[in-house]
Amino acid sequence: HLFESKRCKMELDTIEEFRRNGKSVIDFIADYFTTLHMDEVPPLSEVPPGYLRSYIPHEPPEESEDWQTIMEDVEDAVLPGVTHWNSRHFHAYFPHGICYQAMLAELLGTAFGMVGFTWKAGPVSTELETIVTNWLGQLLNLPDEFLTFSSTNCKGGGALLNSASDCLMSALIAARYKKIETMRAKHYRGFDSSRLLGKFIVYTSEQINVSVEKVCMAMKLKVKKLETDDSFSVRGEVLDKAIEEDKEDGLIPLAVCATMGTTDCCAIDNLAELGPICQREHVWLHVDAAYAGGALVCPEYHHWLDGVEYTDSFCVSPQKLMLNTYGSALWVKNRLILNHAVNQFEEPMYLHGRRGSSISGEWHLRACSFSAKYRHNIEQCECRITNYKDWQVPLSRRFSSLNLWIVLRSYGRTGLQEHVRKGGSSLNEAFLDSVNNTGKIHLTPTTLRGKSAIRFCICSNITNDADVRFAWQVIEEVAEEYSDDLM
Repeated sequence: HLFESKRCKMELDTIEEFRRNGKSVIDFIADYFTTLHMDEVPPLSEVPPGYLRSYIPHEPPEESEDWQTIMEDVEDAVLPGVTHWNSRHFHAYFPHGICYQAMLAELLGTAFGMVGFTWKAGPVSTELETIVTNWLGQLLNLPDEFLTFSSTNCKGGGALLNSASDCLMSALIAARYKKIETMRAKHYRGFDSSRLLGKFIVYTSEQINVSVEKVCMAMKLKVKKLETDDSFSVRGEVLDKAIEEDKEDGLIPLAVCATMGTTDCCAIDNLAELGPICQREHVWLHVDAAYAGGALVCPEYHHWLDGVEYTDSFCVSPQKLMLNTYGSALWVKNRLILNHAVNQFEEPMYLHGRRGSSISGEWHLRACSFSAKYRHNIEQCECRITNYKDWQVPLSRRFSSLNLWIVLRSYGRTGLQEHVRKGGSSLNEAFLDSVNNTGKIHLTPTTLRGKSAIRFCICSNITNDADVRFAWQVIEEVAEEYSDDLM
């Protein structure tokens, strides 16, 4: 009893310490954002490479250190090396504005500590993920086919994965599985899928993010970059020609990764032209809308979705335009294909539970072929329990749905529309270094068909019209100062 009493006192002391130090961290973050609002720090960190080695010892600590000492080092050593993505004058890379509700949601999710790879491992994280991906799909005006249980026969659904790259990998795993099993059904006897692995090819825009090439490299898939039109959009004629050429060369067209918002210039591929070709050629159509997809919350951008009915999978990153802190959402028209594609192995015992904590225990089919019997079983099964480990390669998962749920409730449709409509600008002069050297704003460069361009991006949720005008004033001042060099 004495031991238990001492242990309880230690636990209570730790909880009180957490309460006290937690408040200090919240105060620190609030002060940090106040500083950003007051424009007291340049957006780009000015430290030289290797600066941190002079602040932090080469050896790990032997004894514990008090929280106040650690926070002093955060302020003295860590903060100077921060590039302030949330600065109202940070216009580089891509949007990453967050809100305080999302930060508090991160704290809650971490405290609950669930790793919800199965329903049993995290009932609320699993069920909330199903609900909020449906919410998000509705906000973005996605077809009902992508929403979980939107109708009795609906096989679609959504999940929250770590990144757009993870979403693409899951989509391509499903695409390859579907293609192989379809071919197996036609040539069942003596079929050897290993002979196909070097023949699959994926099509994407010449403007695509490098993550597409990385994922395809990891999966041993060939990639062909397609030329774009004057608006940097991939058109149907180019895709049609590429597919015919590759079929003549003995390659197997597997998938098209269309883009809704390329990183360089936010170009939108023509889904209305690409979709029918993919349908005719039995090619999986994935839409990477990680960058610009959040803008679909506004009805004036719904025309981007022309042709979305042809797509098999769709990805959006809510942290880019929708004030979330982490992750990307993936929707598929047929979650069963993806689940079977990811889960083609004998699972360890610890993943199984009597109440369906494993796909194997619920409805996984050993005979993985697209025979008539297989199709019948898939169409008839009732996926009463979702296990999100079967949507991705990793086993571990974050409680991301809590974050998205809190942000969507805090802002609602109208609040998110107001945030998206803040707008931006783009420039194409050759004085980027001079602009960034002012220390007042930060921009990044790109190249479009060999021509230099400067990207201007609204990254922070605290950026307003006055900040955009300020950035433009800085650019005008630099342009005037170097006007002779730019003539």
